[in-house]
Amino acid sequence: MVAVPLLALVAMAMTSLAFQRQERAERGAAVRANGVVRATQAVLADALDAETGIRGYAASTDPALLQPYLAAFTRLGTDVQTLSRSATTAGEQVQAAAIADTVEAEIAQLAGLRAAVVAGVSGAALAPELLAGKAVMDRLRAQTTALAAEPTRVVNQKRPEINRLETVIAAVQVSGLALGVLAGLFGIALFASGISRRIRAAADNAGRLGRGEALLAARSSADELGRLGQSLTLAHQVMATRLAELSTARDQALLATQTKNTFLSRTSHELRTPLNAILGFAQLLEMSELDKDDRDSTSRILTAGRHLLVLINELIDVARVESGELKLSVEPISLHRVTEEVASLMGPLAAVRGITIEHNSAIQTLAGYADYQRLRQVIVNLASNAVKYNHHGGMIAISYRLAGPDQVEVTVADTGPGLSPEEIGRIFVPFERLDADQHGIEGTGIGLPLALALTEAMHGALDVTSTPGYGSTFTIRLPQAPDIAPDGPAADITHPSPAALDAMVMDAFVVLSVEDNMANSELLTRLFRSWPGTILHTASSAHAGIDLACRHHPDLILLDLHLPDMPGEEVFARLQAEPTTANIPIVVLSADATPGTVRRLLARGAIAYLTKPLDLQELQNVLAAAGAKAASAKGNPPGH
Repeated sequence: MVAVPLLALVAMAMTSLAFQRQERAERGAAVRANGVVRATQAVLADALDAETGIRGYAASTDPALLQPYLAAFTRLGTDVQTLSRSATTAGEQVQAAAIADTVEAEIAQLAGLRAAVVAGVSGAALAPELLAGKAVMDRLRAQTTALAAEPTRVVNQKRPEINRLETVIAAVQVSGLALGVLAGLFGIALFASGISRRIRAAADNAGRLGRGEALLAARSSADELGRLGQSLTLAHQVMATRLAELSTARDQALLATQTKNTFLSRTSHELRTPLNAILGFAQLLEMSELDKDDRDSTSRILTAGRHLLVLINELIDVARVESGELKLSVEPISLHRVTEEVASLMGPLAAVRGITIEHNSAIQTLAGYADYQRLRQVIVNLASNAVKYNHHGGMIAISYRLAGPDQVEVTVADTGPGLSPEEIGRIFVPFERLDADQHGIEGTGIGLPLALALTEAMHGALDVTSTPGYGSTFTIRLPQAPDIAPDGPAADITHPSPAALDAMVMDAFVVLSVEDNMANSELLTRLFRSWPGTILHTASSAHAGIDLACRHHPDLILLDLHLPDMPGEEVFARLQAEPTTANIPIVVLSADATPGTVRRLLARGAIAYLTKPLDLQELQNVLAAAGAKAASAKGNPPGH
């Protein structure tokens, strides 16, 4: 695009130079010829002036009339020299020399005439001198005319040619200027296009850099865009290095999280197993006839054990939230019911410290979308903190309200010491307890982080506002659900009492327990002693349990998942695959509370999944339901 107009511009320039050279040559010839013409005209004019002056003086003898002669006489010498210099050709030089001789003769003739007049000669006596002078002037006229004839012709010939060349040169220059402008515009367009293309390439590479893609190859240059491209390449290299480092760090973090979760899962099992024996035997003691001190000791054992179980469950919940394994059942729930339940539950704990709990329920039908148990857990954690950090005689308000379009709020407000902005930024950090240790307040520092994680998992939000010295307010925001009557069915149903087991069956209700932990086996043995009409067989290994099931055909099997010789899930599969045991109901008793395991075993046919430590009330309810079903299958209606 640029080369063609540039080549044309060069050709125009060369053409213009050629024409200019030609014009200068023509103009030089014309100027030289014109110089010859002007020099001859000057010689002739001055000679005529000198002659006229002398003739006037001769006629009047007035010295004043000599002035033209004297002036012309002075110039003639210079005129002759100029003519000699202007004559460049040989012929012109010969003619110029002849003119010089004639001028010299003319000067001598005029000088003689002047001298005669000065001498007093006048009238007819001057006629010979005048005639001689006229003859010399005629000769000079003829010589100058002859010399100027050729130069005059040359000047007349060159003038139109010079005008034509000037016109041509002007046209060439205008065309060259137009081509130059065109070439400049093309150059600018090409340059701008190149700049634009490089900028687009740099922008594209910047976009690729942002997306983590490989950069396109860019032309190397030392200008600003070249340095920009080099900077992008360097940034891509640095980013690739950082991404590799981040990938390694992520893999290490995932491995650490997996290791932590595995550790917590195993630790949970190892802690739940002995805790099952502790809480189980304590519940057995509680059912026995005890004096006041022993009953108080048993109550303290159960309280401490259940508190330890809560801490273990919170640790497991934190691990589940972080690993994404927490499963929720989000459904419409009554805010009145869940807040009233928490207020009732926390009432005795608050009363010990003289703290009043207020339950505000303006709109009792208000409902929100949440997991009932998890929301209850969140509110309990907030209320528990409000009790622990409140002062003696303080107050806690648990309330709920409609917060706006499609949103409800549950608030837990206290009159405690309050929190500073810096402390608010720390309370949701796991295991951060602020200054609780210095004030003797118990806890692990995971209650609030777990409450936040559970709220967000239910698509809600948890905020806190506080004024140091005046207390804090924690607000749970949830999506609004259709209204629910506050007097609807309770979350928990009433189950038969332990004594109902005997009335449900006329024949013995046979139960097989496959459990390798001796303390847990002993717990079940003592528990079944208190339930007439039931027979308990125990096996401490998987193979022994399968053998007993095949020989005795029990009405119910209690199966632990962690057995020494075979995984409990494999035992489950074998019992279901064996025709003689395939229809026996199986209740899983395990310290493994992983939701995936629970769902998997229930989906495969387990009638219940009870986690250790066992809640004996929950176990008796399961046994009662299984006993009733067994009695119906044997043709003995319940209560016969």
